[in-house]
Amino acid sequence: MRQFLKFFTASCLGTLAALGLILLVLVIYGVSMDDSKDPFAEAAILKIDLKSQVPERTDNVASTGGFNFESESYLGLHRISELIKHAATDERIEGIVLQGNIDGIGPASLQTLREALVSFKSSDKFLYSFGDFYSQQGYYLSSVSDSVFLNPNGNIDIRGFGAMIPFFKEAMDKLGVKMNIFYAGDFKSATEPYRLKEMSAESKLQTRFYLDNIAENYNTEVGNSRNKSASDMQAIANEYKIRNSDDAIEHGLADVVAYKTEFEDVLRTRFGWDKKAEINYVSLETYDANTALTDKYKGKSKIAVVFAEGEIHYQDDNKGVISNGKYEEIFDKILRNDKVKAVVLRVNSPGGDAFASDVIWHKIEELKANDIPVIASYGDYAASGGYYISCNANKILAQSNTITGSIGVFSMIPDMTEMLEEKIGIHFDSVKTANYATGITPFFDLTSGDRSVMEESTDAIYEKFLTRVADGRGKSKEEIHAIAQGRVWTGAQALENGLVDEIGDLERAIAVAAESAELDEHGIVYYPSIEENPYKEIIKLFDQGTAMVGQSKLSKTERELLREYSFIKNLYNSQRPMMRMPLILEN
Repeated sequence: MRQFLKFFTASCLGTLAALGLILLVLVIYGVSMDDSKDPFAEAAILKIDLKSQVPERTDNVASTGGFNFESESYLGLHRISELIKHAATDERIEGIVLQGNIDGIGPASLQTLREALVSFKSSDKFLYSFGDFYSQQGYYLSSVSDSVFLNPNGNIDIRGFGAMIPFFKEAMDKLGVKMNIFYAGDFKSATEPYRLKEMSAESKLQTRFYLDNIAENYNTEVGNSRNKSASDMQAIANEYKIRNSDDAIEHGLADVVAYKTEFEDVLRTRFGWDKKAEINYVSLETYDANTALTDKYKGKSKIAVVFAEGEIHYQDDNKGVISNGKYEEIFDKILRNDKVKAVVLRVNSPGGDAFASDVIWHKIEELKANDIPVIASYGDYAASGGYYISCNANKILAQSNTITGSIGVFSMIPDMTEMLEEKIGIHFDSVKTANYATGITPFFDLTSGDRSVMEESTDAIYEKFLTRVADGRGKSKEEIHAIAQGRVWTGAQALENGLVDEIGDLERAIAVAAESAELDEHGIVYYPSIEENPYKEIIKLFDQGTAMVGQSKLSKTERELLREYSFIKNLYNSQRPMMRMPLILEN
């Protein structure tokens, strides 16, 4: 007993000491904040240096797990857009400097950011871009600038759009693992890496079709900004003409070749500052923390904007993930709120679990049955399950570069018997009271009965998918099947084939929702609610190198490998049919 009291007392003292340390750190942090310099005490230049993750809603990104000791915040796409537009009339901001090397932001998100920069450019403030290098994504934004500055040793990486897909079948054969695959839709190519050694003709056809459309949009928009035709831009990509800074000047994609110090001298000269004056750059994060945006949406009646971004999982409460439980709760809150008169479902998802998708689809039906119009607004992706959950909306809006469609279903069950028995020496045996008592597992060969069950289940879900879409779009199942079969489309192509009703962004979708609910004025309520990381401010005081590394720190290749791993892991954990598009577009 004495020993117990000794350890108990020590434990309590240790806990109190830890709490005391945290309080001390917070006090020190508070004092340092009070003494901090006003970031707008001098003329400020808004510096836009985008990270590889730009979620729809601020900080709605998947946790790395544990205590999530990360100090970084991820500003949402629409918040960034509003900040850029606000800067045009903010007397504290002299202009914008845009960094040119951006990677990992989706095609529709880039359109939203570009439109915000175009809006800012209508002011009398400057918009410059500077880059040691310009990625193709970064140049899409930077081409709007008054002047494009490029490091003498840099280049502008205009090379067109492509999809490169790894195929694992041969490696799996060598390992003794075989995938039993069941799919509905000739274009449902998400399973191809596990059953083929190269892209099928259907996969190549659909991929080229939507990539050509994205390339056409890119060439037209960038060409207009740089006084070039779309064919000029295509020729630059075809021949990879921009290989150094001289090429960029010669072909009119850059205006000035300069080192960073020379670029900053241009800024100093513009404002008559001393040559040794420090440039007062203000980051988007600092600007956000010190800026109160005027709420243009006011009124007792509300429109609920529900952000559905990330993969669709069964029973997963993580941020940056769509799950049946979490979104059922959100829609139930909306149904209990008499002030909500309309809903905008903002979808940015490549799809996922079929069961969870159908549950969310049903909640949209409940909203409509309660006379609450639902307007779907599509971001980078609204494909497969992402389309399923919103196909019954009263109206669907997409952006021209949205990737949508992929109306199809697949199931995959690994067969690990060869690897276990012949390569490792592990054998399974069983006793069962009925044919399916041990389930369909990777530890036994599938029987003909197992295969029939999987095929019938997959086909049945595809038929349900076609029915859901046909009913939602007011078309026959045959009409939907003709444009379905897992085929992927851009938003512009989906407008032509009837999968969407209008090309427009989130702001336009909110306006359509207001019209549908006959609201002259209205406020906005946003879902899901995002809790701020309670450890963020403490971790800022310590060496960033000791913090846990989030996905934003990974390279493009590492992100692709992690995505493949997560895809296989989710498949195995789910053991249910999936509605998911074949790839995520990066360029």
